[in-house]
Amino acid sequence: MLRVLHRDSFIVLDYHKQVRGADGEGSRGPRGERVVTVTLPPVYIARLLGVLEGRMPRVEVQSRFTNATFTPNEAKGPHCYTLNCTSMKPTTGQQQTPDGADIKEEALDWTVELDAADSLMLERFLGQALHYNTGFGRRIF
Repeated sequence: MLRVLHRDSFIVLDYHKQVRGADGEGSRGPRGERVVTVTLPPVYIARLLGVLEGRMPRVEVQSRFTNATFTPNEAKGPHCYTLNCTSMKPTTGQQQTPDGADIKEEALDWTVELDAADSLMLERFLGQALHYNTGFGRRIF
């Protein structure tokens, strides 16, 4: 499950996995546990919209701990997209190689499939975020 937030002009992607409660809470149904949070600068709003609107073939995201690609998924049908990510779990930085790379980095590969309804909601959300970031949605007193 992917949760998308707009926080202080940044786009925040929270990837959650479903888990069941261990102490009898399983009857309530599955709950989400946040696994990875990726914060993207405002420029990615326009880039993601470019892919959703068909103006760009793909977006590559390279942040400090996550590398990702956002592409159309032609095999699933029109307006379907795939977000493939590899996130590195930050370490304490105590053990590093001479060139500064962490020795005990843990990689987490995660993929989110967006169907037509999901991609439409994401496009509307990003459109509103872009509108807000340009100043049209703000009230200045």
